[in-house]
Amino acid sequence: MTIKTRRLIYITFFIIFFVVVPILTLYATGYRYNFKKNRIEKTGVLIVESIPKKSDIYLNDKFAKKTPTRLNHLLPDEYKLTVSKDGYYDWTKKVTVRSGMSTFATDIVLFKKLAPILIEPGEINILAGSPDQQKIIYSKILDNSQEEMRLFNINGGTNLLVKTLNSKSYDRLDFVSWSPDSKKILIKKPADDFNNYLIIDVTNLEVKELFDITRLNFSKLKFDQNNSTILYGLTGSTIYKIDLINNTVTDIIASHITDFLADKNDLFYISQVAEETFLNHSQINQNQNPVEKIKLSPLSQYNLEVGPNDYLYLLDQKNNDLFVIEKRAFTSQDIANNIILQNQAKQLFWQPGNQKIIFSNGFDVWDYDFSTNQINFINRYGQPIENAIWLLNKPYLVYQINDEIHITETAPGNTKNDYLINKCDGLDGLFVDYQAQNLYFKCLINNQPGIYKLNIQ
Repeated sequence: MTIKTRRLIYITFFIIFFVVVPILTLYATGYRYNFKKNRIEKTGVLIVESIPKKSDIYLNDKFAKKTPTRLNHLLPDEYKLTVSKDGYYDWTKKVTVRSGMSTFATDIVLFKKLAPILIEPGEINILAGSPDQQKIIYSKILDNSQEEMRLFNINGGTNLLVKTLNSKSYDRLDFVSWSPDSKKILIKKPADDFNNYLIIDVTNLEVKELFDITRLNFSKLKFDQNNSTILYGLTGSTIYKIDLINNTVTDIIASHITDFLADKNDLFYISQVAEETFLNHSQINQNQNPVEKIKLSPLSQYNLEVGPNDYLYLLDQKNNDLFVIEKRAFTSQDIANNIILQNQAKQLFWQPGNQKIIFSNGFDVWDYDFSTNQINFINRYGQPIENAIWLLNKPYLVYQINDEIHITETAPGNTKNDYLINKCDGLDGLFVDYQAQNLYFKCLINNQPGIYKLNIQ
């Protein structure tokens, strides 16, 4: 081999070592040439997870992989990410992959495309799901003189007769509330100008007539937030405590009361005297205990709503304002420095066990997370929402507008997947079961009224 040939080989290996090896090194460490930007850039990673698993992933309309997966070596850019599966609604969103970073799309839930199934035909009046999302109380009109109350247990699948009522003995049958522990139900059956109430014990299906205990006409009746055997009722200007175990009634306090909320030994109530409005607090079981007062804005109409503990929820229905106040505000007598949240709102939605509330001014919808103290704008709608329910701990919300059922994402961002999953006449009583797999509601489909079940997961 000549010297010239050896030098040529040497130069060739030199070029390979100092040119090709660095290129291979850059490639191995995640660098790629970006032809759109005419430069070398470090790639990023996109991690995609979904419910259900093994769903198809498309990047810019090209199939990539199935979930769950990690898409490596993606050039920094904005991508159209689509996750799909036969029989489900597609999930689509723009995602941005950044140089040297991982982008996560891990809260993706696909919802089934199915038609509702009729599970209880007939004319349904009351339909209300329990706070633990495992039971449904409903009433069915049998004929011109009878109305049947039934209890449906979602977990066991049992459908039990609670009581058959003579509908001629009352004007109508109204659902009032479940107890917070889902053990009792309060039903109102007004007759003329008198409000009769039924208390249903779901553990043994015993039905009590409140009139047999109190002989009083209550305008408002509420369960104690921590004891389903205790009710509080407002008649005239007096609040009464009703013990459902001992069948006793005791007057607690008399004032110009418009609304109230009882929580263990604490009674909170709104009072209006002349043009002044007060938020009051007193201890229920302590004699001659002084009433603590906080003056509220005048010319308002406040209701006390239910939400996560340690806070009071004041919804001003006259001015459409929501105030969330720490209960310790009574200690300092300073409401201004104890307001956690103040926002325009006509509606407040909450589910027991959830650390988020949903509120709406009629068109704009937000949520507030008490664990992070953050407010999140969900969306703006052309019509008021009528109901809103979380889907477990996932960032999705079921809501109703007129006769339509929608599911929307709630995670922060400008673009959200929003699905119209059902539309039917007379939609009411929308309810989600405890596994967030099925929706229940009453409506009219193909001229058939009744209770329908819609499987979504």
